[in-house]
Amino acid sequence: MTKKELIEEVRKVGEVTSKEAERFIDVVLDCIKLGIKKEDKVKLAGFGTFTKKHKKARERPDTLYKTGMIHVPAKDVVRFKVSKELLEFLN
Repeated sequence: MTKKELIEEVRKVGEVTSKEAERFIDVVLDCIKLGIKKEDKVKLAGFGTFTKKHKKARERPDTLYKTGMIHVPAKDVVRFKVSKELLEFLN
């Protein structure tokens, strides 16, 4: 499902305009992003948990040019763990 399709579903179910549905989705996504950045975790009961994980800088083999090792800088990544309720719903 794309963002556009999600907006259309929210518009139908929520009986709101497309602009209102889009604004709602944008606000929710912005809040999730801010929560991950500030708190390192956003838990949505019945859906899942977003967590921020720090990956250390490292060296890895250069598989493209095969010229030795290349440096991979440190970075933060986001992980998502699905809740039991969502897994049960899907299966």
